[in-house]
Amino acid sequence: MNIPKTSFQLSSYSLKQLQEFNQTVYVQQNGRNFELHDMVCRLSRFNARVLHKVRKETTERTGYHLCMMLSWLCAIANRLYLDVHETVAAHCAMTLPIDAPFDKMQTVFASRHVEVTLQNACLCLAEKVLGLASALEYYRETHEEAYFRDMAKKMAQSIEALSVVASLLGIKLNEELEKHFANGCSGCNEVPCRCGFRADKVV
Repeated sequence: MNIPKTSFQLSSYSLKQLQEFNQTVYVQQNGRNFELHDMVCRLSRFNARVLHKVRKETTERTGYHLCMMLSWLCAIANRLYLDVHETVAAHCAMTLPIDAPFDKMQTVFASRHVEVTLQNACLCLAEKVLGLASALEYYRETHEEAYFRDMAKKMAQSIEALSVVASLLGIKLNEELEKHFANGCSGCNEVPCRCGFRADKVV
């Protein structure tokens, strides 16, 4: 049963609210159609698209790709039963209150890396996403708690790195999120998502 149509004011959402929004919109589709490693693969492919655009110095739709990365990171946190705000606070020394709008978090992260070049920020983002994927593989093989904790750490660090890349590109993620998700799913504009399984064609 669909939730009544509304317009979501994502520009004022906190990271906690973004995670809850992702759960409301995508939990059914993700649960039916995606294993955890599939979700990390989708995250990685959007990351590759961001890197490609930056390398080509044509950043059209990069805001969308970064938003999709953030959406998949929230979905991964939901699948792992992690509170994304607490996880970021623990691993990124972030002290903002739980209801702080995400744009304030982006500003805090950007202020820590004012001397970082865009190239190095992109490399850092790729490193964290790859680290998340690697920790997942080790966890699936061993089920050791240390690898689960490393997944959580890399997920949190990916959010920080993603925020820094966006800031260096002059992208306000809260505004981009509202642009693409204000009506629910960015694809079908429904809540919950009714897209079903879609082949991974990143555009």
